[in-house]
Amino acid sequence: MAQESLSAEIGRAWRMERDGDTKGAIAEFERILKKDANSIDGLYGMGMAQRRAGNNASAHQAFAKALELVNAAIEKRNAVRGAHETATLEDDRNNMLARMIKQRISEVKG
Repeated sequence: MAQESLSAEIGRAWRMERDGDTKGAIAEFERILKKDANSIDGLYGMGMAQRRAGNNASAHQAFAKALELVNAAIEKRNAVRGAHETATLEDDRNNMLARMIKQRISEVKG
């Protein structure tokens, strides 16, 4: 049997979260993060599920790590981009993620 792709697992975890199965979503995101501790999508999802469960400290931890990874990706991309080169879809996605994660961090901080 072929191993399920990480993106399919993330999709399943998000469906659980949307359906109100926060405990199941947290367990699924934990499995995802065991496979890839640096999955930005997995960390963001874990943060959202933990926030819904009322675990703001755990949510903050997941969001903070996701933001660290996004910022590193932005810095890496900026270091190799030419002065006249326009932003790519990946650049736009990373900048959007950074803004979203910062907002979530402010929400769980109180």
